[in-house]
Amino acid sequence: LHTAYRRQRQMCIRDSTDAQLSFNTSSTNAAGIYLGTTSVLTMGTSNKNCWQPGKCSVLSHNTSGTSNSGGAIFAGSNSVVNVENTTIHSNRSGFGSVIYATDTLDDGGVSVTFNGNYIYDNADNGNNSFLDRFPFRAFGFVDLNIIHNTIVDNDINDSSTIIGIINAVELNITNSIINNQDETILSAVGSDFLVDTNCIFVNEGTSITGISLGNFNLDFVDSVNHDYRISTDSVAIDTCPEAGGTLLDNEDQSRGWDDPYKSNVFGIYDAGADESYMSDFIFANGFEL
Repeated sequence: LHTAYRRQRQMCIRDSTDAQLSFNTSSTNAAGIYLGTTSVLTMGTSNKNCWQPGKCSVLSHNTSGTSNSGGAIFAGSNSVVNVENTTIHSNRSGFGSVIYATDTLDDGGVSVTFNGNYIYDNADNGNNSFLDRFPFRAFGFVDLNIIHNTIVDNDINDSSTIIGIINAVELNITNSIINNQDETILSAVGSDFLVDTNCIFVNEGTSITGISLGNFNLDFVDSVNHDYRISTDSVAIDTCPEAGGTLLDNEDQSRGWDDPYKSNVFGIYDAGADESYMSDFIFANGFEL
């Protein structure tokens, strides 16, 4: 399945379900999805059998201009973005390879929620003249919520950060894994921004404040082949409280399963996109033993 949303202003997109939006290019802003004024995007899975079990919703290989904004998604004023249980990888742009969201005039603001996604291999350290800055870029009156995401192995320009916010942005990160080699996670410019974090595993704790569980070997199933589900020994299991995440992960497994072999830290929810059932020998990660 290959689908592209063309750049349009004043458009409304609803219920992009079990879709692959891939290999789109643009010489200007937005290669994958462009949201103009008062637009809505809801992207995710049907929680039913689909064309690619475990990766029913995909946003990948979308490339905007080398110095332009929004590889996968560009969101303008008074727009709403809700992306759930989606695999987002290999997108590139000058700024915001995953998303560029902006409202500098307080024209209704922009609401962005990433919930339960695997986000990896976006940007490529400035190769081929791309700026490759800030996979997540929010500028102005933007609410950016990152809940139960696994954000790993993104290769940004060395002068940049994984998340870049400017001015009145309100950033919330909870129950997530952000592990990107030696990359700095957050840069914030201005005086009106707010940053709230809770129960996150990060590769560095200097740029980001809040309740961080530190930098550990998170024990993914097979990170070399981009299988970022957490393995039986991962410290991300049963560490977090309930945070309003998706009821099911992208393998249709319920969040908040209490692993009987793990001690709870702040709660019974696993950090990141995956809820591990590895210790449940019947339902271990989609019946895989």
